Amino acid sequence: MSEKQTTRIFEKIGLTEYQSLIISTLLKESGITAQEISSKADIPYTKIYSVLKTLEDKAYIRSNMERPKKYFALEPDELKDRLLERKERELQSLKEELDSHIDSLKTTYSGDHLEEIPVWFLSSRESLVSEVISICQDVEEEVIYVVMTVWKRMGSSKKVLKAIEDMNNRDVDMKMVVPSSVDDDAPELKNLSSRGFSLRKVDPGMISYSLVIADGRRCGLTIKRASSTKSEKGLRINNESIANTLYRYFEDLWGKGEPLEFS
Repeated sequence: MSEKQTTRIFEKIGLTEYQSLIISTLLKESGITAQEISSKADIPYTKIYSVLKTLEDKAYIRSNMERPKKYFALEPDELKDRLLERKERELQSLKEELDSHIDSLKTTYSGDHLEEIPVWFLSSRESLVSEVISICQDVEEEVIYVVMTVWKRMGSSKKVLKAIEDMNNRDVDMKMVVPSSVDDDAPELKNLSSRGFSLRKVDPGMISYSLVIADGRRCGLTIKRASSTKSEKGLRINNESIANTLYRYFEDLWGKGEPLEFS
């Protein structure tokens, strides 16, 4: 991994640019003075001591008692643990603060009208994943899927698999239609099958769009913009009449499908 990549990761976890540069420098060459760090990391000498003090206060680096003082990097695994522990504490504190604000907002929020909106637009793959998880959590009796491609996030995402496993534990009837072009040994399919999904495959030309229906009422459709094969969008539909129409589409595919079984 390059120094730039290392620095970028440190910045993602919450360190400043100068802090990241200092740690990256010390990981490569430990036991050097502030002046040497300033030169090697290209940090103004007028800034170096304040940044070093902050890092020492947070126990991300160490120093000795020599004159001039020399600074040392932590062992990489120890540094990782320190960084993650602090980030977890920050997130826990943020969660507690957010919980407090949310509790107060609940007393004034009126969202009953949202259930009356028949169609929601899902603007990203992340929102589609969230919708899949939400459906898995809310379904009571049956969930059906039609997929144009085996969506790797659905078959490998830990959160999605956990939600599917919970559905199976609740004895939800789970069915999925996939295109016959999919590799029968695809690990995503095996993951889904092992968690209770009944799978059938049909000719790809028969599948017009990806679809999910929960308990014959709540639907989700994926759509793709013609200008981008990578752009995945979707619709969440709360309309029983539309759900019935789409369910008939699924039943036609299911009846024509060939069962997929794994040894």
